[in-house]
Amino acid sequence: MSLVSVVIPRKYNLKSSASGDTITFPFITLLKPEYPVDKIKEGMHSQDLFVINSDKIYCLGICWVGSLQELLKHTTCSVYVLEDVYLRFKGQFDAAFSVYKENLNRFYVITDHSIAYQMYKEEKSV
Repeated sequence: MSLVSVVIPRKYNLKSSASGDTITFPFITLLKPEYPVDKIKEGMHSQDLFVINSDKIYCLGICWVGSLQELLKHTTCSVYVLEDVYLRFKGQFDAAFSVYKENLNRFYVITDHSIAYQMYKEEKSV
């Protein structure tokens, strides 16, 4: 039996950009309860999370909207989104989270600290 290593592209080119700008894909990662979430800051990449504590994390792959919606539908886990990632895909995250209005307390945005999604939205709307 042979092992196959696949490199998932982390960036893609913006079609509307003549300068060849790229945008980084968001990733879905599962963190064990004892993972030090307080060490996560905006601007980090998925590999940075492995450096913090590689035996407490599992990368599920690119965070396509459908994948996120399925995860939210079948689990009650807390969801932490880095602020820079949230802002790049704001409409998609807002739409996915809005389905769970009765349980918005499971969503967080990480800036230089973790803040409840609902509180983050209220602060940004002022």
